[in-house]
Amino acid sequence: DPGRRSGWVWEVDPATGKATKLTGMGFMSHEQVAFAAGSWYLSDDQGDFRFMYRFDPASGGDLRTGDLYGLKFDRTTMTGTWVGPLDPTDPHAAMVSRGISVSTYGFWKGEGIVPGHDRGSLFFTESASSTNPGNVWEFTHLRPDGLRGEMIVAGDFARLSRPDNLRTSPSGDLFIYEDGGTGGDQIWVLPKGETGADNLILFANVNPALEPTGPWFAKNGKVLYMSLQGGPESPKPVPATMNSRVIAITGNF
Repeated sequence: DPGRRSGWVWEVDPATGKATKLTGMGFMSHEQVAFAAGSWYLSDDQGDFRFMYRFDPASGGDLRTGDLYGLKFDRTTMTGTWVGPLDPTDPHAAMVSRGISVSTYGFWKGEGIVPGHDRGSLFFTESASSTNPGNVWEFTHLRPDGLRGEMIVAGDFARLSRPDNLRTSPSGDLFIYEDGGTGGDQIWVLPKGETGADNLILFANVNPALEPTGPWFAKNGKVLYMSLQGGPESPKPVPATMNSRVIAITGNF
């Protein structure tokens, strides 16, 4: 996109439709944005190794200007430090120009990122590719100078493959949506406080022609809204049963 029309975060007023480009949040292949511990955290889904970012607005809820930082995450100590402020027009290049190796200190295809149940932590999916099935991370001790990380689920293709969208339920369980899992995508639940693929509970199997995405819980905790997204894998013409749709699942979450 030479004109750089895409690659930005937008703030849209649902009542009026007014859209504001938030250039301070950086130019990248944005996947998801999460608010936790007073800052905004962003994932970069370019498809290769990329960094995670943090945005601190200059003035409260006005997200048009502020400072953007990149995460240098050390997998030996499982700690990360924030580097910046960065040039928001090319934050990835700004990190690399500082001599920070993205394959060493970044993540392999960053996707979903959501706040923890208490909004003082973050859950993040590293979808990866090739022989790496992907991982789910939890970040805690979110501070201006850094954070701590823990890989709470390591994918193994059998129990978890290509984790993408995330959402915490009202009771604190973590819903994990696959994108590109072997034999069709699945939706898993990691109970609150648990770690490891062995503790995942299978919530749903999804038609291989569809991708489960966009989970969101109703305020009363009894409805899970989500999308079933048709894609290139769908046969042509697309049968009515494989059309993209939004569904609602009722239950006590």
